[in-house]
Amino acid sequence: MKRKVLALQNAGAGDNVSVIITFDASYDDLDEAEKWRLARLGLFARKEFTTAAVQAVWGESETDTLTGLEGLAFAGLVEETAAGWRMYDLLRQYAEDKLPKFDKEAVRNACVAYVRYWKNYLEESERLTSADWMAISDAGPEIVKAADWLLPRWEINRDLAADLAIEISQTLSSYQFGQWESWLQSGLAAAQVIGQDNTARRLQRSLGEYYQWRGQPALAEQFLRQSLASAEGILEQGTQNNDAETIDNGRRGVAVTQSSLADLLRTRGQYDEAERLYRLSLEAKEKIGDTREIAVTQVGMADLMVARKQFAEAIELYQNSLTVCRDLRDAHSMGAILVRLGQLLLSLERQEEAKPYLLEAQQIFAMIGAQDWLQSIAGLLAQIQNPLTELVALIRQARQGDTVAGGQAWELCDQLERQNDPALTALVRGLRRVLAGVPPETALAHLPPDVRQQVLAALAA
Repeated sequence: MKRKVLALQNAGAGDNVSVIITFDASYDDLDEAEKWRLARLGLFARKEFTTAAVQAVWGESETDTLTGLEGLAFAGLVEETAAGWRMYDLLRQYAEDKLPKFDKEAVRNACVAYVRYWKNYLEESERLTSADWMAISDAGPEIVKAADWLLPRWEINRDLAADLAIEISQTLSSYQFGQWESWLQSGLAAAQVIGQDNTARRLQRSLGEYYQWRGQPALAEQFLRQSLASAEGILEQGTQNNDAETIDNGRRGVAVTQSSLADLLRTRGQYDEAERLYRLSLEAKEKIGDTREIAVTQVGMADLMVARKQFAEAIELYQNSLTVCRDLRDAHSMGAILVRLGQLLLSLERQEEAKPYLLEAQQIFAMIGAQDWLQSIAGLLAQIQNPLTELVALIRQARQGDTVAGGQAWELCDQLERQNDPALTALVRGLRRVLAGVPPETALAHLPPDVRQQVLAALAA
């Protein structure tokens, strides 16, 4: 024991000497098959894992996998839980450190099996509820480890690399992972080498949208136009070969990329070309019957209508897309559309109409845990819930003959005057005189000129 402690210290084990000796004592008692099983548990990024995940990595039957895990549990190396199995972090690291002692080809095959399991996990995951997204978030360390192992060396398994990159582009947010861009670039390289044209055009579109978000419009347009050309090529190929599946992929690719390119051109002020592409995209998606993509394009078109100050059409498009997302139970998209509707209605000074949309969005994003959205919504609701804004709105209604609004305005005046703020009291008393029928210019004559002009403008709106 003393000789082993000295050897470990000389090797730089430091404070972990006693832990390593303890682990070695258990490890040395295992047979070769058990040692190989334990080492492969070191592939996992977290200390918890399910039986199904272990079975995929070990490449054994469910019965043999359970027998192997029970053997490791008997040795004190893993522990069974209600959700599966777990091991200490140090022990998981110890197991990973043992991997180089085994056959390189076998280790590589185990790594590929690990990556394939997490690619399949993303592909099969539901993405409807907050619980679904929480589960994907919890699995994030495993997905990152899988992607970091395979995608930089995509030549090891090109098909798997391309498929993993697609699943990452569809599920993980680029702002959460610094490697997101390089992952997709690697997947794109793999897809192009093996001739997966449809996968390549999807990754080109995702990268184009990413560069647009990053504020790199020239690069974004380059990738989006490459994606559109790829989709048109797929459609032409399918038409020539009378291949229904290829034709369908091409049509979908053209439609969704037209919408993405239109989004980019809209932000650059190229409204006519953007609208042309949106309408082409909508027409194609309606023929395909892809309701989700129709909703996406309707939102983009609505944003364009807002920029062109065609507000009635914008509101109708937002509401149509919201209906689709409700049917699809797409919570994140619902929330984003609700915020857009609320913002638009606020800008049109239709606060009472905006409020229920923003409150529903607040509830959705609270459920998802999207703090950035919640902060934005809080600022918008503050505009509505400002008592002076509400008072002015009620007085406008009262002056148009709404006696109920008049009574509510009078009560609100009482509440505001009780705050004992001299400036606020002076403003409220002037507004109370307006409510009593005094012309606004006369009733508010005592206020500072800038305040008076602002209130008169609000009353006249």
